Amino acid sequence: MNYHHGFYLKRLKDTFGAEFHGMSDPVREAHLFRKTLELYPLHIEKNDLIAGWYGYTSREALESVYVPEPEPVLKSTREKRPVDWLRAHGYSPGGYDRAHHEVDYKTILTRGIDSYIQEVENELQNSENSEEKTEYLKGMLISLKGAERFSTRYAELAEELARNTDDGADKARLLRIAAACRKVPMKPPTDFLEAVQAAYLIRTLNCLSSYTCCSVSFGSFDQYMYPYYRVSKENGMTEDEAIAILLQLFRMLDNTSGNDCALSVGGVDENDNDATNELSYILIKAEKKSKLRAPLFTARINRNTPKEFMRELVSKELFEMGQPSFYSEENCRAAVAGRGIEPSVARNFQISTCMNLVIANAEAAHGWGCKVNCHLPLELALNGGKPLVGELPLEFKTKPRTEYKSIDEIYTQYRSYMIELFDIAMDWNQADTVLQAKHQPNAWLSALTDDCIKRGKDRWDGGARYHNLIIEMMGFANTSDAITAIDRLVFEQGKYTIDDFIKAAQANYEGYEQLHKDILHCDKYGMNIDRADRNARRLLDINAEICEAKSAENRRYLPSLHTLWEDVLWAKGRPAFLDGRLSGEPVNKNAGPSTSARRAGPTCTAISACKINQIRYSGGQALDVHIGIRNMDSIANRDKIAAYIQTYFKMGGLQLQVNGLSVETLQKAYDAPQEYSDLLVRIGGHSRYFRDFDDNMKKKFIERFKIEEGAFG
Repeated sequence: MNYHHGFYLKRLKDTFGAEFHGMSDPVREAHLFRKTLELYPLHIEKNDLIAGWYGYTSREALESVYVPEPEPVLKSTREKRPVDWLRAHGYSPGGYDRAHHEVDYKTILTRGIDSYIQEVENELQNSENSEEKTEYLKGMLISLKGAERFSTRYAELAEELARNTDDGADKARLLRIAAACRKVPMKPPTDFLEAVQAAYLIRTLNCLSSYTCCSVSFGSFDQYMYPYYRVSKENGMTEDEAIAILLQLFRMLDNTSGNDCALSVGGVDENDNDATNELSYILIKAEKKSKLRAPLFTARINRNTPKEFMRELVSKELFEMGQPSFYSEENCRAAVAGRGIEPSVARNFQISTCMNLVIANAEAAHGWGCKVNCHLPLELALNGGKPLVGELPLEFKTKPRTEYKSIDEIYTQYRSYMIELFDIAMDWNQADTVLQAKHQPNAWLSALTDDCIKRGKDRWDGGARYHNLIIEMMGFANTSDAITAIDRLVFEQGKYTIDDFIKAAQANYEGYEQLHKDILHCDKYGMNIDRADRNARRLLDINAEICEAKSAENRRYLPSLHTLWEDVLWAKGRPAFLDGRLSGEPVNKNAGPSTSARRAGPTCTAISACKINQIRYSGGQALDVHIGIRNMDSIANRDKIAAYIQTYFKMGGLQLQVNGLSVETLQKAYDAPQEYSDLLVRIGGHSRYFRDFDDNMKKKFIERFKIEEGAFG
């Protein structure tokens, strides 16, 4: 309904960019934000209970108001750099990240935006402020005050619609919306409808300020909304009325952000007691009823999560939507504390859509900070400092070698090359982040992040207390499986040489069919075989150590095993690997093994995943499990699935996500997509329409589901 994607939103901002040339960067960006809030089309639909529809109804309508800016605010004059060569070999070092941010909704709702305005105004009175700080504070003030104009525009629209209707109930509904929007988010809400209205407006402002709705999440919604729910319930609001408000919220989220908003239920209170409440169950009911992509439910499971709550979560209605993702409260908190964050602060982590664990009020979170090709350092180590295919004309400090007597020597060389590759990528990332943060700052989001007002800095430029970058370890299982195969076939059996492995992979295994067969029959991570699992852990520990060693001051590099759908898309451009993977074939997905290793079943997969040190991978690493819907017809089977999830967490797992569709349904959707246009599947922290994937990804889903279906029956 509302066409507002980030790319076109930026184009709209560019339309008015020339008007603010000559201003300081934060003031200019703040004026652009304010201008957007004044001009963006707003909508209130029939029967709406809260306001929130925004954007152009078509690309054509948006382009009709777009006038290209003659001189861009920030030009890119980058030359060919070493990082460009890395990109050609599967590295993607990213840069400034406008998405994946979290704010502390509980604090913002409690305080109201007016209190942030007062805090900025007080800080502006400090005579010792530098000019740079003063300019940034001015940008914050402009941005914060723009929020009132935005919400007031919704109020004015609702009042206009109310004047034009003779229906008494309709008039009352519209005037209720108007009253809420004239109050929130500037002032604290007092009931459930006002609180939901405020939270949605705040999230919308977050999206508009950053040009994207990608992974802009709601945090522990059932916890901070519960006091407002209780007030409204005491004043006569029924459960059905609460669900109606939530369903409209879900529809707007699905329409404006698709699959990019996580909403958490469950967890613990400040005394570590289970915090499941009445609203937690109502949210689940609303989610089951909605059958939409958004929001993405994330269930925070603790040691005392009620059995009845698990039964509500482990249900056919949710699993067939790819919902929810499960998170271990205790293990996730330990992982966040492992970054060097105080335990009292780490307990306040929130869950981002891309499975990141973020301190909402204190951390600038850079999702997808870099995709790392885990296999490339192994190629360099075994092939004399050269990739197996193509060129990498970099001057490495690591001395090339091709002769090895043990796997230990290979690991040493692997580590050395990985350090050099990582340094190149992260040095570029940091330089680009600083450049973008200075010239295209986000004063709105920074004002809502602790310490930024006091410091007068952007959250990405030293304002936030913590700054993390997520490092995605692509193809780690394929790489460790290759090491396991070399250890067995070269060092243990002496059947082949390392050169045989290299030539076979370079030929995509054509003419090396027996070697290929022998490699594929070697032990693999995910089969609960200690030898293979030890190699996976050793490889991941090396990469985690490199990230930890590179971290400095408040900047943390957080390793992650999150692939999203890149296990297929990223892998398309990669040549054959030394583990027998053929050119273009998918790599392992998330924290799971390669597809062939999944034949051992989900229990072996889970045990293997718990042998790696997941606490060191707080960037995100869900284990994916397929559970056929036919297995959920009985309470006994649902309890068995719940026990599987909870046992995984007791063994050290952090995150687990499910797909519950039957292979039969997926095959029908593949054969007749027009008849299954609304079929949802879970993939890497998101729920997506099955129809949106290409044939390769669809086939991979079906293949993996065939392997695992029936495991819990």
